[in-house]
Amino acid sequence: GITGKNKVDIDNYTTYTKNRKGRIMGGVSTSIHNDQADQAIKTVEGVDNDEFLITRHSQFITPINIINIYGETESRCSNKDIEDRWNRIIGHATKIKQRNEDVIIIGDLNKHVGNDNLGIKNNHAKVSFGGGLVRELISTDEYILLNNSDKSVGGPFTRIDPADLTNDSKKAALDLIIISKGLAIYVDKVYIDKENKYPMQRGNKKRLPK
Repeated sequence: GITGKNKVDIDNYTTYTKNRKGRIMGGVSTSIHNDQADQAIKTVEGVDNDEFLITRHSQFITPINIINIYGETESRCSNKDIEDRWNRIIGHATKIKQRNEDVIIIGDLNKHVGNDNLGIKNNHAKVSFGGGLVRELISTDEYILLNNSDKSVGGPFTRIDPADLTNDSKKAALDLIIISKGLAIYVDKVYIDKENKYPMQRGNKKRLPK
């Protein structure tokens, strides 16, 4: 995990981290290829237990802001805590929108969003409290959940139980990609581990085109 003073060091990449303090595992990092690193900057990181960071990428005509999240485990948090954490993230997304810039919200959000038009097709029907907050965001019609788009290849599940690899009831779609609606025309495909051969790991293949 990205805890304490641990750093991520990848050749030819500049990496920003939000390290977890006082607990094992966790943390979040965003790595940017050095070819584009001089046009990107970390603008915000979560305070205390808010595990997210925001990088702003100015190489585009309209700058893109990436909010990289490692969401809380809902079973260990009160609904108020879940809502407060989400509102802090959405507060930053709102400020980005007010600057007329685009946003990508991506990461292991740890939220169950269901399987209808506001969720992910072929997903389980479960909607958690935090998943309901995600659905409210999608219902504004200002953002798109790429996991549920026709550009999503593979999935829908992004996590499986390593002790029971073939049990569909133990699979979950917790890793989400949400983008400003205007970015959709620039997305070719989003790839999610189609075969589900391995347990979900941080950094599992999920790509947005350049």
